[in-house]
Amino acid sequence: MYYIKRLWKAVTKRYLHLRLKKEWHIYKSNLSKWEGYRDGDSCVVVCNGPSLRNVDMKSLKDVDCFGLNRSYMAYGDWGFDPKYFVCVNELVLDQFADDIEKISAIKFLNYSKKHLFSEDNTNFLRLEFKDRVVNSLTFPLSTAATVTFVAIQLALIMGYKRIAIVGLDHSFSGAGRPNQTLKSGARDENHFLANYFSDGIQWEYPDLERNEKGYNILREYADSIGVEIFDCTEGGKSRAFRKLKLTNFVAKKG
Repeated sequence: MYYIKRLWKAVTKRYLHLRLKKEWHIYKSNLSKWEGYRDGDSCVVVCNGPSLRNVDMKSLKDVDCFGLNRSYMAYGDWGFDPKYFVCVNELVLDQFADDIEKISAIKFLNYSKKHLFSEDNTNFLRLEFKDRVVNSLTFPLSTAATVTFVAIQLALIMGYKRIAIVGLDHSFSGAGRPNQTLKSGARDENHFLANYFSDGIQWEYPDLERNEKGYNILREYADSIGVEIFDCTEGGKSRAFRKLKLTNFVAKKG
């Protein structure tokens, strides 16, 4: 049954992909304005792993940050809203469209869910199945099965020269198959907030192997264009990027 569901999901996504492709030429030119957009040289991609609890988020208030998925739940505690917000997972967009609509950051969302959102301060990205890096938002973006890949790719296209990642624990507890849709229990042990995915919220089990392959693709591309990507996650299991303390990144050491 699991494999039948995965096959049906893949067929449905392929059909939607082909339909949206016909409409894409009308919209894609609006995205080119973000190429080379950066205000400074450095940015931080804030992931949502448990290690984020140990990060002094207030130290990032004056840094260009990318918030992901349900990160908005903590913006009040952080004392600031990240400059950018990225969400491409269809389950998250379906279940939390009202919350996401209220976010004041510059938003980048999955084009397949465009009908759920107004276009005020919102940009819609068309996604591709094959994992690779592109240098323009007028091309479909890959995901490598994680929004983190999309956010880093956005940072590269915007022209940031130093990119840090925090909260990328790259490990998950609990049983599940890659990309399997599950219902959450009473408490979320895999994110920095216990109620991030809880009380029956639907979520997809990660594909950590594909994620890691995608991160290596990003690192190789970044190296080729002279961009530094640092993994500043405390205890993170990914080995794709050079490790660096977040305090050193913010202070531009290392």
